[in-house]
Amino acid sequence: MKIAIDVSQIVYGTGVSVYTRKLVESLLAIDRENEYVLFAGAFRRRQEILDVFPAARIFPFPPIAADLIWNRLHALPIEKLLGPVDVLHTSDWSEPPSSAFKVTTVHDLYPLKFPRFVHPKVLAVHKRKLYWVQKESKRIIVPSSSTKNDLVGLGFRDEIIRVIPEAPSMERVGEARIAEIKKKYQIREDYLISIGVTPLKNTKKIIKAFHLATAGKELKLIIAGRPSNIRIEPERNVRILGHIPQSDLAALLSG
Repeated sequence: MKIAIDVSQIVYGTGVSVYTRKLVESLLAIDRENEYVLFAGAFRRRQEILDVFPAARIFPFPPIAADLIWNRLHALPIEKLLGPVDVLHTSDWSEPPSSAFKVTTVHDLYPLKFPRFVHPKVLAVHKRKLYWVQKESKRIIVPSSSTKNDLVGLGFRDEIIRVIPEAPSMERVGEARIAEIKKKYQIREDYLISIGVTPLKNTKKIIKAFHLATAGKELKLIIAGRPSNIRIEPERNVRILGHIPQSDLAALLSG
């Protein structure tokens, strides 16, 4: 079979970026029977995609153009760009028309569930994309039963949704590396860790729960990431580290 996968999202440094990259890398490593055609819409970030997947076909469609062509107009079938394909796996931004067996991954429905945290244009894009997913996709992959239930509640067919939990993308590191990273970030106590500082991550409630659960204990809450659309006041035993490189994050999680 010829399987086409949209890899546009790998450049944005998000969880969806990690998912898409690791999905493709793993499929290429284990599958010797099928042919994979990787494609992306990119204008300024073309080279970043090619650095990861040199064989990817890049089309000069920035995200706004992809939304216009594939979500709004729903024109230009993917076969016009790639030739015939048997399976199409789409990303989380645009939904090109295709006669192939369409599979899409829906990571969550936060734009629809919490629209006050999302720019109206982003919300509109997700609504347009999900319209075509509901109409055309033959299978939908979700990472949790919660997201499956959300989709079913919106009228998606239960029988085409598959719950596939997502695996860790980092390896556990040894004690020496953990000690090195704890020293780098001046962490002396045992700690809990949370990744992401946004209203959607419920950061303020995480901090409140930490204080309630650890009163009198020598334990810190380490939060990785830069605050986004949220203000966190300094609190005892809570540290926000800012952006953490992936190599350091693996050691912090292992610790």
